[in-house]
Amino acid sequence: VRSKSLDSAVGGELLRFRRECADLVQHLKVEVILFPAIGFFPGCGLVSEHELGRTRVRNMAAAVDRWCAGDAEARKVFVRQAWSYLNLLRSHIAKEDGCLANTCARTFSTHDAERLAREFDELERREMGEGAFERFAGLVEALEGMVGPTTPSAQP
Repeated sequence: VRSKSLDSAVGGELLRFRRECADLVQHLKVEVILFPAIGFFPGCGLVSEHELGRTRVRNMAAAVDRWCAGDAEARKVFVRQAWSYLNLLRSHIAKEDGCLANTCARTFSTHDAERLAREFDELERREMGEGAFERFAGLVEALEGMVGPTTPSAQP
C-alpha cells in the first residue's frame, strides 16, 4: 500500500527511470549485442514487446504532460497505462527467463558469456557514462522518498 499519493512529479521520475534503465541499458544490450551474438532471433516476441513497452511509456508521458497542465482525467490514464505496462513486463520477464535464457544456455560457452558481459559493460559505459548503476539506485531511492515504501497490491 502506498503511503503517499502518486503525483505528476513521481510519474515523470518513474518514466525517466524506465527510459534510462530499460531502454538505454537493458533493451539496448539485448537488441544490439545479444540477439546478433546468438546469430538468429530466438522468437518469443521479445523485440515486439520492447516496442509495445515503449508505446506504453509514450502514452504515460503524454498523460503526465496533460496531468501537469491540469487535466484531472490524465492521472487515471497514467495509472491504467502503468498497470498495462506492469502486466506486459511480468509476461516479458517470464519469456526472458524461459525462452531467452534457454537459448543463451544452449548457444554460449562460459568464455562467450564472459565476452558478452564485457561488451554489455562497455555499451553501458558508452551510452550512460560511468556510475550508471549508482545513478539508477539513487533514482530508485529518490522515488521511494517521493511515494514511501510500497508493497504489491491489487490492480485498481
